Amino acid sequence: MKKGLFVLFVMIILSVFVSAQVDSYNNYEFIGAQMSIGSSINASYGLEPYVEFFKAKSKIRPINDSLRQIVARESYFANPDDYVLGYEDGAVVFTWLNQEPNKFSFKILSDVIILNEIIKIKDKINFPPDDIPEEVKKYVSASEFIDINPEIKSKADELVEGETDYYRAVFDIASWVENEINYSLDTLTEDVVQKSSWVIQNKYGVCDELTNLFISMLRSIGIPARFTSGQAYSNVDNDFGNHGWAEVYFPGYGWVPFDITFKQFGWVDPSHIKIREQLDSGESAIEYNWKSRDATFQKGEIELKTIVTRTGPIKTGLSELKVEAIHDYVGTGSYVPIFATVTNKNDYYLPLSVFITKGPELTSKNSKSILLEPREERNLVWIVKVPEEGDPRYVYISMIEIKDMYGSIAITNLTYSPSFKRYGKEEAEKEALMLSPIPKKELLPGINFDCSFGKDYYYDNEKVIAGCIIENTGNTRLANIKVCLQDNCKISELGIGEKTLVEVQAGPFSMESGKKRFSLETERLVRYDYENLHIVSDPKLTLVSSEPKAIAYGGRANITLHTKSSSKAYNIKVNLENGGTAELNKINDKDAIILHFDTRDINSDRIKVKLTYEDETGREFIAAEKDIGEIVLRPFYAPLLYHFRRILR
Repeated sequence: MKKGLFVLFVMIILSVFVSAQVDSYNNYEFIGAQMSIGSSINASYGLEPYVEFFKAKSKIRPINDSLRQIVARESYFANPDDYVLGYEDGAVVFTWLNQEPNKFSFKILSDVIILNEIIKIKDKINFPPDDIPEEVKKYVSASEFIDINPEIKSKADELVEGETDYYRAVFDIASWVENEINYSLDTLTEDVVQKSSWVIQNKYGVCDELTNLFISMLRSIGIPARFTSGQAYSNVDNDFGNHGWAEVYFPGYGWVPFDITFKQFGWVDPSHIKIREQLDSGESAIEYNWKSRDATFQKGEIELKTIVTRTGPIKTGLSELKVEAIHDYVGTGSYVPIFATVTNKNDYYLPLSVFITKGPELTSKNSKSILLEPREERNLVWIVKVPEEGDPRYVYISMIEIKDMYGSIAITNLTYSPSFKRYGKEEAEKEALMLSPIPKKELLPGINFDCSFGKDYYYDNEKVIAGCIIENTGNTRLANIKVCLQDNCKISELGIGEKTLVEVQAGPFSMESGKKRFSLETERLVRYDYENLHIVSDPKLTLVSSEPKAIAYGGRANITLHTKSSSKAYNIKVNLENGGTAELNKINDKDAIILHFDTRDINSDRIKVKLTYEDETGREFIAAEKDIGEIVLRPFYAPLLYHFRRILR
């Protein structure tokens, strides 16, 4: 009976932390909510009190915004209920005349509809801006908490140096603040808002402070930005809470929201209810004034509460996601790059954050933020670490899932076992770097770029040859075009309307199988293409040992051959010299083979074999031609019996 290896496949789903904004209200077309805003003021009086008037001016209330927020109804309540209602610069004013209650209180109850809309910026806006309206220019000046010092100005200049796209300049600064400034509920910042200059020096803060720094950096380079306060939903505590984010002025389009804390850069989810627009975050939300004698007043906390009353239908995804593991069937403890492709399906700029929501341990944050131009495709790369432990009898499968904040999703699997090849961290980092776009480059207009390898696979001892078709569809002659396969480059040039094939080569043993990056680059512009390369290597199967060394003559016998190889070998064969036939039974995928034969079919007292194998393409190799054992107690008539058995076959 043939023996086989029993392999158990184990599906492992390893979850990583998912930020709160992924699974909240992001994907609804709209939400309806009821917001309550209120406060109270305790009063105490002497022997002969007199209050001519008491006023509470609420500067906070849901704002009508035709693009994304509609106040359907607003109701007012106050105690005492004998009050005068007024409006002043968008604020609601409650006035009590000639009254001395123990408490003044008010409440504003608003029914709000918040639309899940993204401002559709279809064309590039030049940076630095040159057409800022006069009424907006006040939002480029420093203020009390949104201050500007040399460190803020220097860092902002560094981040946008050489940038010509207004949206990318804003996005780059937002990404830097999100990545470099830690969100922290430290007691020093939770109750007292710190200035931007403090935040950039200490590198942490709460939402208001991250927003302050972001606004300060934008204002320092001439981009108008203002502070926005309100409430937003977080599924960290599954409730609405007080929140601050920014709005940035885009010439020709108006104010565009940016929420650094939620990683929403150019869009905010419909749980964001805006109640105030501010030049500075330190401005008071409610003002009180009165005219009285023999009376004192103690203001209470501002109370805000939001509940969702209805939700709209689910929006379809605005992007398309694809994901793959650069290596599969890897050893335990391996580091593996995860390659994701993100495509903007729209004719306008699309800001988005992409999250790995399921998978092995990550070597970096699980989220990455990118800005896609209309119809643009970009890639993102993470590195995961496969668990160190595993039973060599098992093969494990880990699901890898990615999502973006608009609801698009992609899934792949990563297979690992202690018996597979292990990939190191340094190797993974090098691969990830080569698969990542070159930063600070603008996409090249007016050119088509398509690359492919010359054949389906290459042997590891031959040159890898790739061809790139480049076509100049613009109106400018292109000189000194550098076309590269990873680090192997060729220089070309292209006239207007011309099309050419550029051949790029890499030397033997210089590349391994996997996805490879092609780039087309001029002095200031770049394009990318990514293709899979398949390198076929000699498995290098060798015969290490055999047992037993001596076998008695007289019938069927077995010898176990121990082999080793650098990769999987195919169609392994053993031929017996001096006559005889053999049957193989591979009992262990790693190194053990049982050779079945009849000692009477060998015309010698020595057992000599020729061990051959093939690679995955069918190339044949010789692993060994050697003496592996001895037939003992071979009688004098053995040669005669050998020839007789051959005649009978």
